[in-house]
Amino acid sequence: MAKIATAKVSGSTLIEVVIATVIILVVFTLAIGIFTKVTQSGYSVSRTLAHQQMESIIDQSIRNQDYEDEVLEADSINYEKIVVLYSGYDDLLLLQVEASQGTTKIGKLRKIVRREEQ
Repeated sequence: MAKIATAKVSGSTLIEVVIATVIILVVFTLAIGIFTKVTQSGYSVSRTLAHQQMESIIDQSIRNQDYEDEVLEADSINYEKIVVLYSGYDDLLLLQVEASQGTTKIGKLRKIVRREEQ
């Protein structure tokens, strides 16, 4: 038969275990708080894609010399292009594109361009 071990094994006291548990809980609580702040304050993918689309709309308008107001929709995001004369200059235009999803504004992009005489 097998013998029963009677040797004393060293271990932690109850107070040491409780203190270690409290330290671990505090560290995890801080980590969760930091993670939440980082994910909420980060620049979202939809904003990045909307900004790229706004740049594309302005670049395409300049290439095609399409300086008319219009409203576009892509991926459930509305883009409103507004073209106005730049104040004080007859040959400059202010192109402004605003992106919104429902009632939430996602972003706005402005660019000043020289109007080509045709």
